[in-house]
Amino acid sequence: MNSSSGTLTRQALRENSPHDQQIRGGTHSKEGSEHSLSINESNASLSGFKPDRGVNLESIHDLIHEPICSGFLLKYCEAFYCSENIRFVMEVDKYKDYFSTETIAWQKSWKELDRELDFKSHDNTFHENVRAKIKMVEERLEEGALITSDDWPSKKISPVDVEHMIRDIWSVYLSEKALTQICVPSIVLWNTMRRMRRADLYGREVFHEALQEPIRTIVRDIYPRFRSSEQMVMLRKRMHELESLPMSSELSLSPLPDTILTKYTPAELEMGVQFTLDDMLQDKTCFKEFFRYLQSCILSENLRFIRALQIYKAHIGSPDVTMRRKGMEWAWAVYKFFIAPYSAFEISVSHQARREIMRQLADPSINTFDAIERTTMELLRVHYNTFRTKRDFANLGQVILRAHDLADKHSHSNDRMMIQAHRKLGCLGVF
Repeated sequence: MNSSSGTLTRQALRENSPHDQQIRGGTHSKEGSEHSLSINESNASLSGFKPDRGVNLESIHDLIHEPICSGFLLKYCEAFYCSENIRFVMEVDKYKDYFSTETIAWQKSWKELDRELDFKSHDNTFHENVRAKIKMVEERLEEGALITSDDWPSKKISPVDVEHMIRDIWSVYLSEKALTQICVPSIVLWNTMRRMRRADLYGREVFHEALQEPIRTIVRDIYPRFRSSEQMVMLRKRMHELESLPMSSELSLSPLPDTILTKYTPAELEMGVQFTLDDMLQDKTCFKEFFRYLQSCILSENLRFIRALQIYKAHIGSPDVTMRRKGMEWAWAVYKFFIAPYSAFEISVSHQARREIMRQLADPSINTFDAIERTTMELLRVHYNTFRTKRDFANLGQVILRAHDLADKHSHSNDRMMIQAHRKLGCLGVF
């Protein structure tokens, strides 16, 4: 059996049909495109902290800032070589997401702080020489630290990480040396630099003013074309799917192949083997026994998730176009069954990690779920170490032998020869 095979619901794997494009919430009429636009923030959210999974696709705010929507908008912009503005917005949103665990340290808005620090009380001479001043301050930014630990108001948020993100955003999108520099008024650029030097005060709103001009560009130049694009049609389809998440019974994961007898001989299994976590994740019988143990602890969703990822990676990493198309469907299946809020097998995912995955669903890669895979594997390793102390683990070798009906077909003296003979006969299921 091929370990890359897997089945999804029939609806998820079918090709897009005209019916799929005529879903609730979308219109291509002239009246709809000109008069239904809202620039207000939607009450709906896909982020995981609000009960409503819906999103208002007529809201500019949602299209630009909701992570799934911004991913589709980015994919559209990349096709027309105009992605720098939405990329900047997405990077600033990631920066703001990093502050999601801190609710106390930063209470004042950037406008309140600007008034207190009198940011815009400059004479005409200053405005005439602002570019020269920006260049001078930019050179200073490259020399020393932006943030000192003594002034940092939060114990939850790392000032080192914040400074690293600030410098990355500046060097890629705002600096005069940036290859993908976005268009921002000089005074806004100057004020942003000053806020960067006082990130201890501004926190998540360091780049808030700098967002305004890129968003205006997106609304004016990109949004009208995006509304009638193929990516918008697909976005509406995906949002429609998320209105009702699938039940647990709709997930079907193909079994792993039998591989353990390519690694251990029957004699070694009879005497007892210290199986590794990799054995639990690669062999059919080991996986089944580990899964049974986790079920008894009500922890099996993590192992299901890893198996789903194995199937996803086998598809998305394939050079075959049909396999890759199925891999994209598997990316959405992984999200809908394991990562979406209130999903059937919801695993533990941080707000920041969930939103980052959502941004990539429009164009998933083999590394899309890496961050969550690492944390899930750490949890599985803890449970595996506990499983090793159980009687079921000690008897696992015998279970494998019984599963392959080899318990009475070997001896300690000739086990190697027996294995080779069985392989030639093709009766071990060795792949």
